Amino acid sequence: EELSTVNEELQNRMTQLAASNDDLQNVLSVVSVALVIIGIDLRIRRYSATAEKLLNLIPGDLGRPVAYLGTALNAPQLEAVVVDTIQTMRERAQRVRCSDGEWYTLRAFPYRTTDHAVRGAVLEFLKAPPGRKLGELPEVHELAGKVLSTLPDVLLLIDDQLRVVWVNRAFFETFLVGAEILGRPL
Repeated sequence: EELSTVNEELQNRMTQLAASNDDLQNVLSVVSVALVIIGIDLRIRRYSATAEKLLNLIPGDLGRPVAYLGTALNAPQLEAVVVDTIQTMRERAQRVRCSDGEWYTLRAFPYRTTDHAVRGAVLEFLKAPPGRKLGELPEVHELAGKVLSTLPDVLLLIDDQLRVVWVNRAFFETFLVGAEILGRPL
């Protein structure tokens, strides 16, 4: 009877484990963020479908060292970032260029168990805004917009069809309107 109780408990835990595994697989297959789970041994454990596409991963990449990703990302220090994340239990971030040629912010988070032990890292890839080249100045219209928006006088720009294209803060405050004014005829 005792053996039967142990077997039943083991069967219940196996069922729970299978359900948790199915849950994780489903989340990783539909999440729109590229995620890679790295084990404490610094090897790739799992990845989302988005990460698979972004990083050109294949099932054979499971178990590869995280340094493998560093070469694909032109981020040779990736392993050091992951090690630091695990050791300090703090998030780390850096800009990387992925295989699609675009820049991403790579964020490394500690992988924590339910009992708060750190057992690896989770890597998240978020599309980064385009960066400026060293010494490159912001666009003139970007600077002008920032300066003009702070002036105390009411300002507005209209297009050739007399539609409101841009207004400054003083316009919004004076006429008590919101962004719905943009694109409307004067």
